[in-house]
Amino acid sequence: MLLLDEPTEGLEPVPVENSAAVLEDIASCDVTVLITEQNVGFALTLAERAHIIEGGENARDGSIADLCRREGLLEESLSVGVERAE
Repeated sequence: MLLLDEPTEGLEPVPVENSAAVLEDIASCDVTVLITEQNVGFALTLAERAHIIEGGENARDGSIADLCRREGLLEESLSVGVERAE
């Protein structure tokens, strides 16, 4: 298991893209990767599942596909549009 806390914090776009490629390679080796991340686009492109934390509590969770299908959820909870997350 690999645990990462805000791995894209302060990074320019190219290193973020490189980080995503490295994490995809690691995950393909059957390693579980757990990321806490405020860069929603980065997190959603890598994740199979997500948990949305509000006030220290798990407010919503599910597969990325399920969360993206819930109308208004990403805009309401994360201030991003679905098209950005897909």
